[in-house]
Amino acid sequence: MEVESPQFRNLVKSLRPEAVSHIPKSANTVREWSLNYYRTAKEVIKKQLQNAVSKIHISCDMWSSPNGHAFLGVVAHWTDDTYALQTTLIELPRVNGQHTGTNIAKALIDVLEQYNICDKAGYMMLDNALNNDTTVEAIHYELLARGITPTITPLERRLRCMGHIMNLVIKALLFGREKLALETTVEEITAWRKVGPIGKLHNLVRYIRASPQRREKFLQLQLEILQAIEAFMVRQNNDTRWNSTHNMIERALQLRGAIDQFIIAAIADQVSSTSVGKRLNQDQLSAADWDDLETLMKLLKPFKEITMDLQGNIRGEKMNSAVFDVLSAMNMLLQQLEVTKTTYQRRKSPFATCINLA
Repeated sequence: MEVESPQFRNLVKSLRPEAVSHIPKSANTVREWSLNYYRTAKEVIKKQLQNAVSKIHISCDMWSSPNGHAFLGVVAHWTDDTYALQTTLIELPRVNGQHTGTNIAKALIDVLEQYNICDKAGYMMLDNALNNDTTVEAIHYELLARGITPTITPLERRLRCMGHIMNLVIKALLFGREKLALETTVEEITAWRKVGPIGKLHNLVRYIRASPQRREKFLQLQLEILQAIEAFMVRQNNDTRWNSTHNMIERALQLRGAIDQFIIAAIADQVSSTSVGKRLNQDQLSAADWDDLETLMKLLKPFKEITMDLQGNIRGEKMNSAVFDVLSAMNMLLQQLEVTKTTYQRRKSPFATCINLA
């Protein structure tokens, strides 16, 4: 609508009078230009997909927009007629209703049909959610119903996302899954996680960041008492991304002295019988807690680095999501977990269970 605004047109005119005649007078014109460009680009991609010398492999995932609409990002991967690997986003359809495998499959089949590549459908990369198993099966039977006999079984077609696997591993490492706690009781692992170093650190960070006054006091402590050149604020983790817990621990280890001094002073200011005083006493990090956080940081660092390295497409010598990189990366991570698990088993720590689950 901005192109229709007199103020906007007057601004352009004041900067360059002759440019006004090139600005569309209607917002509908801008919309039509955008749609025409999209249709032209889509025809180019459609032709490339139909000329592909390989099957068309698909990676896809659900995404929710800020206004609450559910979309399915559909990315195609293929080898073109010059034998070069190609990747592009081909559609972002809206998925109505529940995110069942059948609904997702319908959206995917519609996309394949738009590009006339149902008979060239190859492997599919999705995360580990159970509804994606149903999605791949539903696509298989839909292709059969259309007279297309797939050369790939649903089990073969269904590939799993390395990034999502890593996310599940880290969640097990950080939070465990009580029903699978094979080496200790549910009560032990629950109690350890409630008062363990991650839980304590989460609570302390939340306390420091809870008011502008505490934030300012924490920064001043670094500059005035600890004589730091530059002051930093602690980072809060969230439930959405495990990377936020990595970032919280990383920053906390950098600011260990400041956190310890701030909490000691805060406890002294509080009456120990108050709820805040009791909570701060319970959440105060011991030397052993800091050691555990340092161990977690060492464990999480390669997961974060490999997650970043395995993103994207093949480019020169950079790691990518090819199977030879994925398998070697998983092997290295597993060896690190096994070594750390043995160490914590000797200490008879419930943390060994979380490592085992990972």
